[in-house]
Amino acid sequence: MGTDLAPQIKLLQESIDSLHGNDDDSRIVSLLKQCGESRALAQGKRLHDYLRQVGKDTETFVGNWIIQMYGRCGVIQDAAQAFENIKKRNLFSWNIMLGVYAQSGHMLEAKILFDKMPQHNLVSWNSMITGYAQAGLSEDVGVSYRSVLLEGLRPDRISFVGALQSCSCPIEGKRIHSHTIQSGLESDIVITTAIVVMYGMCHNVDAARRCFEMIANPDTVLCNALITAYARNEHLEDAERLFGSLRTKDVASYTAMVTGYAENGHLEKARDVFEKTPQKNVVSWNAILGVYSEAGRCLEALALFERMKSDGISPNRITCIRVLDICARLGAIKQGREIESFAIKAGFAFDTVLSNAVVNMYGKCKDLDSAVKAYKRMSVLNLVSWNSLLAAYAQNGHCKEAVHHFKLMDLEGIQANDITFSTFFDACGGSNAIKDGRIVHEELLETHYLHELPVANSLVSMYGSCGSVEDAEKTFWDMRSRNVISWTGMITAYAQNGYNSKALEMLHAMNLEGVSPNDITFVSVLSACSHGGLSKRGLGYLASMLADYGLAPTIDHYVCAIDVVGRSGEAGEASTIAKAMPFEPDPVAWTSILAACSVQQDASLGAVAAEKFRDLDPKNDASYVMESKLWS
Repeated sequence: MGTDLAPQIKLLQESIDSLHGNDDDSRIVSLLKQCGESRALAQGKRLHDYLRQVGKDTETFVGNWIIQMYGRCGVIQDAAQAFENIKKRNLFSWNIMLGVYAQSGHMLEAKILFDKMPQHNLVSWNSMITGYAQAGLSEDVGVSYRSVLLEGLRPDRISFVGALQSCSCPIEGKRIHSHTIQSGLESDIVITTAIVVMYGMCHNVDAARRCFEMIANPDTVLCNALITAYARNEHLEDAERLFGSLRTKDVASYTAMVTGYAENGHLEKARDVFEKTPQKNVVSWNAILGVYSEAGRCLEALALFERMKSDGISPNRITCIRVLDICARLGAIKQGREIESFAIKAGFAFDTVLSNAVVNMYGKCKDLDSAVKAYKRMSVLNLVSWNSLLAAYAQNGHCKEAVHHFKLMDLEGIQANDITFSTFFDACGGSNAIKDGRIVHEELLETHYLHELPVANSLVSMYGSCGSVEDAEKTFWDMRSRNVISWTGMITAYAQNGYNSKALEMLHAMNLEGVSPNDITFVSVLSACSHGGLSKRGLGYLASMLADYGLAPTIDHYVCAIDVVGRSGEAGEASTIAKAMPFEPDPVAWTSILAACSVQQDASLGAVAAEKFRDLDPKNDASYVMESKLWS
């Protein structure tokens, strides 16, 4: 609570303490309203306790204000309990509770409550439209808006704004625009702003500009909407010109340009505008965090977040979600835990989107126990929740658990999507569950999912990992389009199953198709050379990475190269590569050299390799066993 509210809170506390049992409802409601507006939860709870003692908490009028007070304080469960406690609920009771759910992003609970309502009015529908819009569920916004019309209700400003700002379909957008004209609201500046936003999302810049020009005195918010429409549609010069002409720029104006520059690939210009933004708020910080995260510059994004905190800006729900994603990409579990702790204290713990981000973060950071605990704490699960859990299991080697939970998800009636199927097939490959994979594959034959690249790529990988090269080949060649992951998956399938020549032929075919290999492709190619005894070709591919493709070999590539020459008995060459590579050799590299020494019976070099191995992994006895064979 800010210090400027302290005197107000003190007076509020004194007023609550002076209640005596015969107070009229207007005074009670005034106090409940003040508690909500001041976010004075402790005082609100104290007032609620008093009302419970005198039996007023179950009355409809007072009970409705209790719900609203808890909603404004962000305590959804207490609001829901207050709703349940009202003996005779009226339409206001239902609409207030519905609004609490929708405004806090709990749209599943909102939909359940909405379906239970004895009747709906425009306020009910507007809560759903606004809630869906804030949650980014544009299809549900469209369905709700059309339902308003079907029920014979007349949309108002709230209906139009929610529907327009979520519409990216040009035909539907024009239809809603025409409805605003019929309602006589087209000249309303708030509606016009929403129309400009809509045309921007529909890539109709000319229509956005025409609507903007119909307003004689556009305010800063409307100008910001047109700046965003320009930038989103690559009219950057127009965006710059309008931004420069603004007499009054607010934080949103600067933020629109930050986002606009970033979307057009001008990251440094975006940063420059951000730094020039006066009185940065949480929205402007969220924007720059998103810019750096989407550009893959996660370390810089995390540094910006630390600076945001040092500047005294408190993270909001969006900040937490973005930073959790950044931590997941970086494997920064310490910072991730701190964000989770902050989110719980800030009252975001019951937010499904944020909880999903927590599960994903722990999964990516290899802390499966914490991921599962975060999942089990969730009161409301959606498809993303299930997908996050499946991925956490699969990414951490618990593929059988991932397959098991996929089946549970199906029993729960949760409709899977392409991410679900891709994760499932990966898990089947990791657990050799080819039977389960085949069953689901057959179920998808008549669907569009097999034409989704992530799903088809995972299928190729699954069949390769399970030793069914023919099925991997058929899936690969049946694909309508292929990317580098598709080709790499097929090369890996060949290499895993001893088809080393075919793996190298596939690399050649990949080049002919104009698809450039990546670093993972070359790991599989070098593996094929290793198992095929093709040491010279393997070293040639290692050199080709940087020379022909601009890919700097990683330690994994050097270790593969050491294995390539080591399997051919060239222990000295393997040792030379280990010493020359720009990384410290790891235990795997020294194991490969030691194995090569066994083939070549080079006891001297073998002893050196064994010693290096033990320095790095003293608890592993494998080096002693391998070294003893050199002297036997």
